[in-house]
Amino acid sequence: MKKMLSLFLCLALLAGLFAVSAAADEEAVTAGKAVSEEDFIAAVAPQAFAVTMAAWLGDTGEGVSLSDPAYLWDAAGWYAAWLYRTDGCDLLRPEEVEDFLRSLGAEDCVMPEGWAEYGVVRVLRSLDGSESYDFQQHKTEIDEMLGVNTLVSFAGGEGGRLTTVLSCFYEDELSAEWMYELTFDETAEEVFPYRLTGIRLLDKGPQMDEVLDFSWDELLEANRLENVLAHYPAVFVSLQTELGEPDELSGNWIFAHGGELARVSCGEDYLGGEYRGCYFEVEKTEDGAERAVVGRVVEDGESGASLDAYLTDYLSNIVIVALEKEEDDLIWLNCTFRGGYHERIAVERGTLVLRSIDFSSGDMLPPSVLTFNCMKPAPDYPFLDSWDGALRTVTTVWEDFVLDEETHEWTPVVRTSSVDLPADWEYLPYQTSWGEYTAYLDEGYTEPYAYPGDGADYTLYLTTAKG
Repeated sequence: MKKMLSLFLCLALLAGLFAVSAAADEEAVTAGKAVSEEDFIAAVAPQAFAVTMAAWLGDTGEGVSLSDPAYLWDAAGWYAAWLYRTDGCDLLRPEEVEDFLRSLGAEDCVMPEGWAEYGVVRVLRSLDGSESYDFQQHKTEIDEMLGVNTLVSFAGGEGGRLTTVLSCFYEDELSAEWMYELTFDETAEEVFPYRLTGIRLLDKGPQMDEVLDFSWDELLEANRLENVLAHYPAVFVSLQTELGEPDELSGNWIFAHGGELARVSCGEDYLGGEYRGCYFEVEKTEDGAERAVVGRVVEDGESGASLDAYLTDYLSNIVIVALEKEEDDLIWLNCTFRGGYHERIAVERGTLVLRSIDFSSGDMLPPSVLTFNCMKPAPDYPFLDSWDGALRTVTTVWEDFVLDEETHEWTPVVRTSSVDLPADWEYLPYQTSWGEYTAYLDEGYTEPYAYPGDGADYTLYLTTAKG
């Protein structure tokens, strides 16, 4: 799957359209006259372009946060790229970047950690000690992207609102649009007479082929697990390549158990999954029995929502849906994703439930097929039945060390959490295997962790201290 690397930015058009005197605009505001739509767009064009590019390339969707420093600084980079392309401006002074960030409502203008070290922006210092910022990554990207397949344009511009339209042009004369609604408040500032107060994606969903007799929302609704399992006993998702037969023993089962959604992943020498907020793996014990070991716990509702969207997640980032053919009980769709790559997706006629996804991971790998088999019930997994019995509480005491800036000493910070699990399930957080924590069974960290056995409550003591 490839990510689109190039854009066509209609900057020459924008530069010509917005070459309006800022002084004239300021004079009109000062005189109390209504600012024309053209003057308003001209005044906010650099901000609008920058925040739109940052939102689109960051794929932040409706979740654009004007309090996120990384997003704000990315927008600052695109502001620098705008000036680089329209005015030939190569460097920005720190105060110019701060002015821009303030115009987006930023309170803290500290550059994100790692930006200078990794070359996102170069900090240049002159002999007199003054600094300049060179947003070389954004400038490089705009040079590489210019003249290929994206257009940024503006619409509206009344009442402090502006709609930006980012259009992408794909192969076969296909195109897709993203529209963002921006809101501004008037300020007394000279450089940026308007401050951005909000940005949101006006998500219309993918462009649907007119011959299809269902909508995008209907397709998503049909593939929510709750609705799929109203028709079928379970879903088994497995992968096969053109070079081999499908592996009926390796894949993901999604089904309902005890009134809750469950996912069990199975493969050679592996069994694990997600149930009631617990991410677990089934391990062999010394006596040959099996025990579910939980490595991560989330809110049960969060887990249920995640599983309910298990199939619809395969449809994420689709921007164009075209009918290929109808064959037997299947409707085959040609789907274009925002990255420019394509997949053939088959849904069941009538129910619209996913049945197959054909895709390629690159020229060097064979085409692959994901199959969604809904005809068989899930296997019996006895360890899930343990949730019907008595539960026990596992308490976890986490000890971290933080550096006190005044004393320059490492100070322990302790937090406590607990989880209720079946009496024969074990809880051992992933951070003990893949993180910096070591597990003990006593507060003094003298008894290394070993499974305490079934039935009784127990306490885990986790610390980042190294003995």
